[in-house]
Amino acid sequence: SYPVEHWQSVESDAYSMDTWACIEDGAAATKSFLTVGGFVYFDSKCEVAGVTTIGQAIEGDAGGLHFAEPRTWLPEWTASLAEQGRFQTCNIKAFRDMGAQLCLWLRPNEVIEAADGNPLPQ
Repeated sequence: SYPVEHWQSVESDAYSMDTWACIEDGAAATKSFLTVGGFVYFDSKCEVAGVTTIGQAIEGDAGGLHFAEPRTWLPEWTASLAEQGRFQTCNIKAFRDMGAQLCLWLRPNEVIEAADGNPLPQ
C-alpha cells in the first residue's frame, strides 16, 4: 500500500516523535502504515494474514521490514518507474529533512522493466 490520501488528518507524523514509549500498542504502526505505506499479506483464502510497515525497531519484535545494504541507483530505473506512476511524495520527515522529495516501494527481487517490457539491468 502506498500512503493513504489525506493522511495529514492522522494525529501526527509518527517519525517526528522523540519517544515511542508513550504510544499505545499498535497506534504508531497504524500511523506509519497510513502515512508511509506498507505491505498487506494474504493467505490462500485471500484473507489478511499480516500487515507490516516501516518503523523503529522494538526489542523482541519478530516482524517488521528489514532492508539490505544500499545499492547504486541506475538512472534508467527512474524513468521507467516514473512512467508507471510508482513515485509518491515522501512523507517521512527524516527523509525529507535529508532532501528526499519522492519515494517508492520496490518488492524484493523486483525486475524493473523498460517501456518495451524488457528487463532493465539490475
